[in-house]
Amino acid sequence: MNTVFEDYIMICNSTGVQTVNLLPVLQFGSKKVVIISTPFTEAQGLTARLVDVLNKKGIESEILKITVEEEKNFKSLSSKLINYTENLPKVVWNVSGGQKIPSATMLYVFQKRIEEKFKNDIALYVEANPPEIWYFDASNSRYWLRTSAPLSLDELLYLFNYETLKDEERLYPDPSREVRNKIEIGRKALKYFKENDIFREAFFNYMKAPEPSLKTKDELKEYIRKSLNELKPELHEVHVTKQGYEDLERKIKIIFSSLHQVKTPKDLYQLIEPLNLILKPKEIYEDYWNSIKRAVIDKVIKRIEFDEIKLVSKKLNDKEKNILISQIRDLGGQIDIHDGPLYKNDVKAFSAFRSNGILFEWMVAASIIDEIMANPKLRNFISEVYHGVKTKRLNSSHKHDAEHDIVIVTSFGTLIIIELKTYEFSGDLAQAQEALAYKKSGPYGQAIIIGPLLTSMVRVDQNGIKEFPHYINGPLVSQEDTARQNNIKYYYLDQIPKMLKEKLFIQEE
Repeated sequence: MNTVFEDYIMICNSTGVQTVNLLPVLQFGSKKVVIISTPFTEAQGLTARLVDVLNKKGIESEILKITVEEEKNFKSLSSKLINYTENLPKVVWNVSGGQKIPSATMLYVFQKRIEEKFKNDIALYVEANPPEIWYFDASNSRYWLRTSAPLSLDELLYLFNYETLKDEERLYPDPSREVRNKIEIGRKALKYFKENDIFREAFFNYMKAPEPSLKTKDELKEYIRKSLNELKPELHEVHVTKQGYEDLERKIKIIFSSLHQVKTPKDLYQLIEPLNLILKPKEIYEDYWNSIKRAVIDKVIKRIEFDEIKLVSKKLNDKEKNILISQIRDLGGQIDIHDGPLYKNDVKAFSAFRSNGILFEWMVAASIIDEIMANPKLRNFISEVYHGVKTKRLNSSHKHDAEHDIVIVTSFGTLIIIELKTYEFSGDLAQAQEALAYKKSGPYGQAIIIGPLLTSMVRVDQNGIKEFPHYINGPLVSQEDTARQNNIKYYYLDQIPKMLKEKLFIQEE
């Protein structure tokens, strides 16, 4: 059956999800749309915004106004539609949107016209999961095809009464030179991240904050002092070391070698006075212990003040160290070179971006774009991809209601909103992403979270407990469970190809 209906007029119900009315018109090529509109859809601006987009696309539109009473009155509405279409030879009846009674009425009129003389009429329904358009002819034969029509981010948001702040970065298609350069940095970082565990550890350690998180230096000193006191052993647990014996032996030798110089009892007393310490072992111990405490406190304070966190815990050989330095510099980072271990404070910048959180965003962006360019099926079902999308209500004076890390505009009229998390997030945040996806692209909009781990970094022991590399801390450990508990999809960094196929309803071959 011919799927191009250029000489058909499409009749549809104005609704809160106008994409079900716009997509079939674009895909089938109808030149005119008649929009059944109630006072509610008029007042909400739903009809007007659909008309605006249709006009922009060069498609003629006409509004068929009905009252609230007619919307709920099968007989009245059917008579109105029969009279309106009596001189229209070919009609596509789009029953996808709106209230149940108008949809049922349109199906009734479709059947009525077929029984008379209008054998070319078509009844149509847009399905979103999976994205398909189903339609039926006069003989009740059914047909379907995959939904695929060009729709931009601005057009889609406009239909749902939203707009962007116009400072988002376009990733696909036709990114700017600046964006291409950022993608290239992300692509290199992703390669190093996947191939080199030393780079991965440095990546995460560079993001770590000093611990413990205390407000002032005095609080920190007190914290360390208390901790050391808790660790302090009892005197009877301390054993004299070889060095202690040698020190005592040295002092005794000095005394004996000087005895020939003694002339008076007073001289003798002064000579052997240092040995009195032997009679006061507790005082000796306390003196040594306090010295140790002072030294440790000063060292810890110094480390925290200067973010003295090792980039990599194990000792690197020269080759490993030089490779890591080369990789950081290749990403536009700056790092001081010296003998010994590399610390966080040696890295003036890990990459050309101001933080590893932003670097992670461009690693994901690079992965998505590379998958799109390598897979024609993905290109068929993706209209646009953006980074850093700030949205607000149409014509609102507020700055913005949300900022989305990456937004994919599908060719079936929905948004895939991707939030990227290199830290802990709450269940409220996860649920909020789902709500935002719904408000900005209807009930089939999708929100997902991508975390900075690889599947190979997560192992499950025989008791079902997840095990992570030693450099992965608490907030990252709980990410996946938080997402699952709040019914939002979570993917690891290397699961992006899988995510794209699932969200675009592409079957594995």
